[in-house]
Formats: sequence, structure tokens, C-alpha cells
Amino acid sequence: MNRSLPEEIAAALVAWVTGQLKVVALLTVLYALGFAWVGLRWWALLAILCGLCNLIPLFGSLLALCLAALAALFSGNDSTILIWTGLVWVVVQTLEGFWITPKILGRSLQVPPLWIFLGVLLGGAFFGFLGILLAAPLLAIALAVWRRRSPQSRPR
Repeated sequence: MNRSLPEEIAAALVAWVTGQLKVVALLTVLYALGFAWVGLRWWALLAILCGLCNLIPLFGSLLALCLAALAALFSGNDSTILIWTGLVWVVVQTLEGFWITPKILGRSLQVPPLWIFLGVLLGGAFFGFLGILLAAPLLAIALAVWRRRSPQSRPR
């Protein structure tokens, strides 16, 4: 089925939103497992909030860390829970940045994961917050236009 260019662009943007929601869901599960293991009170609610924070580029992960640290401080347990909570955050954020987001968005957008990683990295380096926010959807749109314009995709 041949789609018009605007339809392909719309499909790429829908795929980006769907991919972001999958990332949030997976991060929520990882945070829930980690926070429950650490013994944080309100671990389920905290995991949902921290997962949703991922929708905010750059500042979302820091907001998740602050929320988790506050929960650890007010948990009433010993102070080592703060260290373990920080470790859970570091592990989840490392997985998210280097593997989860590039892999899931790469599949959703039909873009190699390395391109997603490099696109976000370069977008942030050149355009800051806006570059990080728009790197993956713009890459998907550019790829849709490229595929549409390439000789291999034209019917003969």
C-alpha cells in the first residue's frame, strides 16, 4: 500500500509517541522492581511518577532522582536506603539511555538504535533541550522523506 508523504510523516510521529509510551511503561516496571527491592514506602506510586518523568527530556531523570531521594529520606528506615535508591536510579537511567530508548524507539520508528542514540546526542549538543526533545521524531520524518525520495522506493 502506497501512502502519501504526509501519511508517512503522521505514521512516524504516531510511532514515536507509541515508542515513548513503551519506554515509560518499561521504566515504570524497572523502577517498581528496584524500589520494592530497596524497601521504599509508596514504591508503586513512586515508580509510576519516575517512569512518567522520563517524558521530560533532561530534567525528567533529575526530577525522578529527586522524587526517589525524598521518598528514601522520609521512608523512616536507615540512611543506607538512600544509597540503594540512588543506585536503582543510576542503573535504570543507564539502561534507559544506552539501551532501552534507542532499542524501543529504533524499532518503533524503523530506525537503527545507534542512529537514535547519535541523533539525540547530536541534537542535544547542537540545540540543547529542544534538540533532545525533537531529535527522534525529526530523524523519523527525515527518514520517511528519504525513503520516499530514494529511487528504490519509487514504483517502476
